[in-house]
Amino acid sequence: MGRRKTGTEPAPDANEVVAQALARPLRARVVFYRDKESGGYTAVLTALPGCVAEGETHEEALASLREALEGHLLCRSGTFQMLEGGIEEEVDL
Repeated sequence: MGRRKTGTEPAPDANEVVAQALARPLRARVVFYRDKESGGYTAVLTALPGCVAEGETHEEALASLREALEGHLLCRSGTFQMLEGGIEEEVDL
């Protein structure tokens, strides 16, 4: 049987909640934009508008997005609208 909450227990720390959420695999849609001039990539997590990261390679952009997700989970989100030229992929975060 699960542990019953009494209402007097302290709320979990926000950083702890984020760490626990990121400890589990997360499958999400990410749009990647390739910069034709620099050859670098921008990655946008569609479920969290404003959660954006960049990298010199596809892999670096995705790794940076994972880090951005940690901070973004503490922020409010809106609705995502893909820009022209984006390529949406479903990836493991």
